[in-house]
Amino acid sequence: MLELIMDQKDLLSIPLYTYSLSRSFLYSFEFKLLQKIFGEAPAGEQPTQEDFEKLQGQVIELFKQDSRNIVDGIYPMQVLLPESPFNHIMRLPTLITDALRSQKQKKRRESKKFEKDNKYLEDKLPEYFKRNFHFQNQGYLSEESAVLYDHQVEMLFSGTANAMRRLLIQSLKKNGGYTSSSRIRILELACGTGSSSRFLRMAFPNAHITMTDLSRPYLKTARERLKQDDNLDFLQADAAELPFKDESFDIVCSVFLFHEIPQDIRDKVIQESKRVLKIGGSMGHLDSIQLHDRPEFAVFLNNFPIEYHEPFFKNYIQHPLEEHITKAGLQNIKTELALLSKCVFSTK
Repeated sequence: MLELIMDQKDLLSIPLYTYSLSRSFLYSFEFKLLQKIFGEAPAGEQPTQEDFEKLQGQVIELFKQDSRNIVDGIYPMQVLLPESPFNHIMRLPTLITDALRSQKQKKRRESKKFEKDNKYLEDKLPEYFKRNFHFQNQGYLSEESAVLYDHQVEMLFSGTANAMRRLLIQSLKKNGGYTSSSRIRILELACGTGSSSRFLRMAFPNAHITMTDLSRPYLKTARERLKQDDNLDFLQADAAELPFKDESFDIVCSVFLFHEIPQDIRDKVIQESKRVLKIGGSMGHLDSIQLHDRPEFAVFLNNFPIEYHEPFFKNYIQHPLEEHITKAGLQNIKTELALLSKCVFSTK
């Protein structure tokens, strides 16, 4: 009987896996098309065919696990619902124009150039944040960047970004024992445009989620995307100086935050996460893998900050996130990997 159930689950996961794979082909095609249009050769050491084959193998494993998580009820099938094809297609001309602008900016090394009338360039923002990460238009401080961001990230990672983000939910439910019916308070740091927040809401429909970010235009986009949900709060806040009382949340989490900040700020963010976390609560921080996680992918990790403006990435991959969390005095540290992402779970 157990074998029959397993076989049924495998059969159910096949169409989900096939959909994710076809989505990956689409974004991969769009990314390669942009590369061909602009004819830009990648910088740094060139990966071998064997390197790409290993990476492709992990892509397949990621989609298989993501599909099984849906079948097993870790999160609902709705996480795979696509956006409007019309919106996707209509965004492509802007993406091409932005890629041309980004290429010129990269050649000129204009990593901190902002328009003089940028209304989002506020004095209260930390200095490390006032730069054009990834050579995006005005960095994280423009509405155009917020609109394009998720599409650009999916192209960069060949349609695997959302599946990697969902590793956070798998880790919280597996290691923290939370369920879909859990009535908990969740704090998400650096929520960006709300992609991970949407998945958290689907996985924890009874939770109250507070979403914070330094970027007002990205928070604005997140609020618009999730405007039908009344059990969400949106707040512009620095993850290193949180405006919340001690022990306010059951879960504190983040997705792709730590590689974007300096090493000393990472420690501050973890200390603040611990401060606002309830006794017995859980932390889940998902980010890029680091050199010690998968040494066989070192060529991809080392090239990333060269090809894209990631000023703190080289330092990040050299300093295990687990060590920062251990130093903060957190317990039950568990690390799970999925393709180029890792989720470090811990408790207070």
